[in-house]
Amino acid sequence: MKGILWDGRPVEVRGDGWVEIPYEEGLRRVAPGLTDIQVNGFGGVDFNDPEIGYGDYVQALRALWEHRVTCAVPTLITNGAARIREQLERLEEFRKRSESERKSGSLKNIAFAPYYHLEGPFISPEEGYRGAHPLEDVLSTEDSEAEGWLSRWQKAAGGRIRIMTFSPHAGNVSRFISTLKDFNILAAIGHTHANSEQIHASVRAGAVLATHLGNACAQFLPRHANPIWSVLAEDELSVSMIGDGFHLPPEMLKTFYRVKGRGRILLISDATQYAGKTPGAYHTHIGGDVILTPERKLHIAGSPNVLAGAAKSLWEGWKYVSSLGFASPEECWYAGSGAPLKLLTGREIDSALCPLVFVDEG
Repeated sequence: MKGILWDGRPVEVRGDGWVEIPYEEGLRRVAPGLTDIQVNGFGGVDFNDPEIGYGDYVQALRALWEHRVTCAVPTLITNGAARIREQLERLEEFRKRSESERKSGSLKNIAFAPYYHLEGPFISPEEGYRGAHPLEDVLSTEDSEAEGWLSRWQKAAGGRIRIMTFSPHAGNVSRFISTLKDFNILAAIGHTHANSEQIHASVRAGAVLATHLGNACAQFLPRHANPIWSVLAEDELSVSMIGDGFHLPPEMLKTFYRVKGRGRILLISDATQYAGKTPGAYHTHIGGDVILTPERKLHIAGSPNVLAGAAKSLWEGWKYVSSLGFASPEECWYAGSGAPLKLLTGREIDSALCPLVFVDEG
């Protein structure tokens, strides 16, 4: 594979890396593959589905690879504590098998899925902030079983839970984040009605990310005291945002990027199983009857303004965000590649997890 990097250098992939080569006509633009830290499902496959099989898992990772996502983080939402453990065991079994088959050469062109993201169940129980997460399964960070479940979940995941999105509205935020650190889990704020003092306390304690800022919050917020302002005011806190053109308006995407800047803005897809599927009418266990439009908007049937999840890949989101013009295509790509990879691993480039891919269609 040969191509042109963002800085104009012609390169060729050799082994697990790439080397510079003399310029050739007709080379296409290439860049390290995208890293999506929030993927609930893809290509008709739901990572939260207890009936998911190994073939489904590979199908989703192969479809993600086709969308330039080479490193994906399967994301599990709020569920019963025991069901979360069972699903982590299942996904970890699939991950191990896929890695073994990849090494043997019998499985190629699928995204790596080296970590997991738990979005819940320690989130706000309040309407709006809770989003589509089932209220009956929401847990408090002050629950006496919280630390025990974290231990069991991380064991089931082979130590690979890397991100947990939780709400810091309770009084034990410092202790909870300390426990996450003990398990090598990054603390992310999201689905929260926490006030500014609680958010600030969580950042002091070690929270590093705000999950899909601007979403999973009440429809109507106080003008001044609300979680969006509080998160933006925390200089050390990175922000992930859904760039599909439906979850956030352009002015919010631009403002978030201007405030946080390169390195602290992460593009995510928050994709559901409907990403990569043919437009049409579907039925989902969370949202009921839904419509996927030709523009890739997923909404509740009969209610076009009520979203039922995300149905664009990170690559499609990159194309939309970069078309808005407030950041260069390269900066937007970095927000979906180098920045999230650095959050996960401490490295902006990893030629094994994120090999070069073609940026554009062709």
